[in-house]
Amino acid sequence: MNYLQEFISKYLNGKPVSPVLLKIIDFVLTLSLTSIFFQKVYFHYSLLDITDYKGVYHFISSGQFFIPLVLFFLTHFSINFASGSFFNLASHFISAKWLNKVLTYKLKSSDFEPLIKVSENQKLPVVPIQLDNNFIFKTYSLIKKSKTERQWQQIADKISRDAQSAKSVLNIVIKAIIATFVYYNTIPYFGAYLFSLVLVLLVSILILQFIWHLILANAPAAIRKFDTEMTRLLSESQSADIQ
Repeated sequence: MNYLQEFISKYLNGKPVSPVLLKIIDFVLTLSLTSIFFQKVYFHYSLLDITDYKGVYHFISSGQFFIPLVLFFLTHFSINFASGSFFNLASHFISAKWLNKVLTYKLKSSDFEPLIKVSENQKLPVVPIQLDNNFIFKTYSLIKKSKTERQWQQIADKISRDAQSAKSVLNIVIKAIIATFVYYNTIPYFGAYLFSLVLVLLVSILILQFIWHLILANAPAAIRKFDTEMTRLLSESQSADIQ
């Protein structure tokens, strides 16, 4: 009860509760699928009364709990393994193409010209700043020096954790898609329209979440490459100013 109160308090105070909700959804989907698989493979069952201590004791002591417990973990880990393997394989090939483009790209001063032209065409108040390549390089240098190496590493670690969270969401969405098919074939009133709507929604979330995972997974390498190229251009700019 205290945990539920704490959860509701966090939600009402605007604190993030999505990780807890995702774990609850994941557990409920696995439990539901396990129940349906058990009844398909073995028999229909009814829940024991919580006050029937002898029945609960007999259920545990006789080892009858072992079969649904094993089925629960088999359902959970088999779906996670299948979806994880698929997305690891897919993200590996796509990430390899993205990384190849990122690592082979050479940043040029002319790449900033569209940004400069856009700012020149905007009706902005007159300020004593000339937006050119030198200003962009110096601003980037100041931003980079404004944080310590430890702070930059903390940012990189945060991106990595977000990438793992995105991957966890992918597993839950896959489980939800499987559950949708199972429910459609076991619940008489599920309906084709609701099935289609839920399926389209889940597939859309799956695609968007997969793209988001790829962006986060490749972000650290892209940031390091961008930093290397910006440092090189800054050095070349400073050398040109000296000459």
